[in-house]
Amino acid sequence: MPRKDATSRHNQPKQPVLRTPEPVQNRVIARYVEGQSNRLIAREEGIDRATVARILSQQDMVELIAQYQTALLGIVPKAIRAFEEVLDSDNLHLKAATATKLLEGVGALHKAGIVRLADQPAVLERERRQQRLLILGQMAGMMMAKGEKFGTPLPPGFAGMDDALKEIEPPQ
Repeated sequence: MPRKDATSRHNQPKQPVLRTPEPVQNRVIARYVEGQSNRLIAREEGIDRATVARILSQQDMVELIAQYQTALLGIVPKAIRAFEEVLDSDNLHLKAATATKLLEGVGALHKAGIVRLADQPAVLERERRQQRLLILGQMAGMMMAKGEKFGTPLPPGFAGMDDALKEIEPPQ
């Protein structure tokens, strides 16, 4: 029996030929470069996520994506200059809208107002606590209303809170 030489045992497998139409492939790449997830791309293009991954892993597609990313990085200085020009303009409405979007984009503006990036976890935690207290207060108010309506006493942990709960108006 003839022996196989070393090169025949270590041949690299060829990448499968894609059957996805080229326009779909181009849209997949464009969406990926825009930052969309493979799952979203697959859902909106009506194809499987594995197909999206295969499209994006093709050698020529990897090179094309790298070209797109390089082109996008090349226009970053222009984009920064454009922001600077708008922020230096006399149009206050445009300045405010641009500044707001810019601050939201970098995560420095939150619905609680402008916060330092280092303080954001604390602000979010405070909002979560406030939301939790609001919900607990509403639940206690509902328990009071049900207790009065059906004549059932409040749980032991709520003893002495009857008067305090009566002062709180239930949400309309």
